[in-house]
Amino acid sequence: QFGLLHFLKLPNFAAAILAIFLLDGWMYLWHRANHTIPFLWSLHRIHHADREMDVTTAVRFHTGEVLISSGLRLLLVVMLGLSLPQILLYDTLLIVVIFLHHSNINFPIWLDQFLRIVITTPALHRVHHSVITSETNSNFGSVFSFWDRIANTFRLRDDMSLIIYGVEISEEIDRR
Repeated sequence: QFGLLHFLKLPNFAAAILAIFLLDGWMYLWHRANHTIPFLWSLHRIHHADREMDVTTAVRFHTGEVLISSGLRLLLVVMLGLSLPQILLYDTLLIVVIFLHHSNINFPIWLDQFLRIVITTPALHRVHHSVITSETNSNFGSVFSFWDRIANTFRLRDDMSLIIYGVEISEEIDRR
């Protein structure tokens, strides 16, 4: 009976919706921190090293990043007072969307434009995996794409077929 959601005494449905938004907001902030803080980037860049993006990219992370992320998330779970069903609901949504936006699926433009209003689509996330630093430092959303619009980190690209994936050594030097 500890944490923000217990303090608010919301109905279960409203608490679940708020939990999803709070967890995804945290994921946005954590992902952005991984690109901003040099030590975290040294771990997170493993995820960006792939020259081809597919669903396996979604699970390729440095062990150090996973351990730090898990520890911080555990603190967040306690502070927010999240229940196991709320965590499972969000994690199920997260896994589905992350596997989707790391996949090599190409949606028709009209469908991508519609979906990206709410979720991070494969096209949006491909921009994030570009070797161009300004593109890598955009589209941090895990499930919802509106975090990037709110924080002014949303970026589109017309020539999706020309994106080169990975992390270039010269880009690493530019980050320092």
